[in-house]
Amino acid sequence: MPPILYPRERQLLDFITQFIQRYGYAPTLKEIGEALNMGSPATVHEHVDKLRMKGYIKKLDGTHFYISIAPSMIAANRASYILQVKGTSMIDDGILDGDYVVVQHQQDAQNGDIVVALLPNGLATLKRIYFEKDRIKLMPANSQMSPIITTHVKIQGKVVGIIRKYVS
Repeated sequence: MPPILYPRERQLLDFITQFIQRYGYAPTLKEIGEALNMGSPATVHEHVDKLRMKGYIKKLDGTHFYISIAPSMIAANRASYILQVKGTSMIDDGILDGDYVVVQHQQDAQNGDIVVALLPNGLATLKRIYFEKDRIKLMPANSQMSPIITTHVKIQGKVVGIIRKYVS
């Protein structure tokens, strides 16, 4: 039987779970504090640490952030891997330079999926993919950047999660 959660701990765990489901990565202590009207980062940290001690979330060794990758993020029948993001082309989707993305290896995708795509010039890119009549549009999530239009890409995998190191 899992350890009992007090109402504030349940509220915190529910917020973290919903945030991860919505954005694909864990919220920062600041985001938690603002959303739940907690006074200081120390208070947030105390509550988060209680969840860790009770086994509801995990802290990765050598890092400053807490994470628990849901089993649903990684399909049992597909290989998955992690890539570090370089660049700012996906910032409006909450994927920042230096983040790590969890990629499920697959060669197909649906319109709007965020994929790792290998371009004809041999470069790989992380973008939303859209299949149009006679072309493929790789759409950045950054208004300062233009889409990549091509007739052929090799999909390397679909992004299924994000891991971010929190630096205070």
